[in-house]
Amino acid sequence: MVKRTVGALVGAGLVMSGLIGVTPATAAPGFTLTRIAGANRDATAVAASAELFPMAGAAKVVVLASNASFADALAGAPLAAMKGGPLLLTTPTTLDPAVETEIVRVLPAGGTIDILGGPAAIDPSVDTALTAKGFVVQRIAGANRFATAVAVAAALGNPSEVLEATGLDFADGLSAGAAAYHEGTAVLLTNGGVQAPETAAYLASHAGPHFAIGGPAHQADPSATPIVGTDRYATGVDVADTFWATPSAYVGFASGAAFADALSGSANIAGHGGPLLLVPPSGLLPTSVASYLSAAPATTANGLLYGGSAAVGDGVAAEIWGEPPAAGRCHTSGLSLTTAPGNSSAGHPTTLLVLTNTSASACSISGYVGLQMLDSSLNPITTTVVRNGGMLSLLPPAAIVAVGPGQQASALVQWSDVPTGAQACKTSAQLDVTPPDESTALRVAVAITSCTGELDVSALQAGAVAP
Repeated sequence: MVKRTVGALVGAGLVMSGLIGVTPATAAPGFTLTRIAGANRDATAVAASAELFPMAGAAKVVVLASNASFADALAGAPLAAMKGGPLLLTTPTTLDPAVETEIVRVLPAGGTIDILGGPAAIDPSVDTALTAKGFVVQRIAGANRFATAVAVAAALGNPSEVLEATGLDFADGLSAGAAAYHEGTAVLLTNGGVQAPETAAYLASHAGPHFAIGGPAHQADPSATPIVGTDRYATGVDVADTFWATPSAYVGFASGAAFADALSGSANIAGHGGPLLLVPPSGLLPTSVASYLSAAPATTANGLLYGGSAAVGDGVAAEIWGEPPAAGRCHTSGLSLTTAPGNSSAGHPTTLLVLTNTSASACSISGYVGLQMLDSSLNPITTTVVRNGGMLSLLPPAAIVAVGPGQQASALVQWSDVPTGAQACKTSAQLDVTPPDESTALRVAVAITSCTGELDVSALQAGAVAP
């Protein structure tokens, strides 16, 4: 059910692009932005899969869509999240080798792959290649994009509540995807400002609440509850406000000017239980997005930005993070990582992670690092990161730290090495540490025996002395 009603701003009845505001964002203290990106759209989808499912064989399904068109994947994002798998992309004519590698990694042998759309969307040779790998491949497709969305709704159990968005553009459907998962419902598509017969037939046979996301969908279905902002960015914010009365700990960001990265990002952020907001590739954040960030509580501490700097520039990322656009952010490439002794206590060892600015310019860093334990063969060990958790709960929250050339920032990591019950405690050989707003990790040799798999980490602070 809907969590909160937002007044609709219908205007001319069409979603507008542009209308960029001039209000800088001020994220809540402790907010950390992590960029999830690859060398291209397929690789970004693989990175989003690996972020949500770091352990091999952890996915229950893989949803595969074309990287050349957005229509089928708009409905597929809630499908992937509800079934417990990633949304991956591939070229229409063949299976990208990197995508094939990720499918083999993330999906257990004999697992199911749902391919969205007919043979024009993805060639049947892809089905053959995946079947030869031992997977169960099934097509979810209709005669057109509108019928495919209805077929996806059937795969979701034919929910009575429906979110409608235009199938002729991508922005509103991207915002709707994560919300549909949050509501336990489906995304159906309109033919722009005209209702698609396939969607109309579904609505006629499944009485229940339906919401029009964006101006075209509201024009196509005036009977639906409208969620329509003054532009695509404001519509995304209105969707977040409507369906998340209690803000999520996670919020996703993707370009509102291109669809590819946001398709896999919509499924990823849905898996984290958060909304997806759209941002411009460059320039200042829209006023609606900046206001959303300024009003977000401290519990909204995790931002995930989908796509590289060509999709969403570092200046926009800095605004999301709360850094003035002109300030320089610390990048992985300009940092080195070492460890130092922490303030350990019986049963709760610690280590201090020390980041040193190895570049020739000052930079700023804020928030919490990402952590992944690895065994001696560099295989991931199940790792749960808790920010200021356990005995670190009284340490200061995050603040922006200026790090000059040669200067340092550090974070304290603590864990429990006391087994409970029949736990099989595992010891790491290496630790991957990802700086805030970065997708590339630094690796350091450190032995951590965390019997619960939990690592408590403090916010980054200036210097290299354990708090």
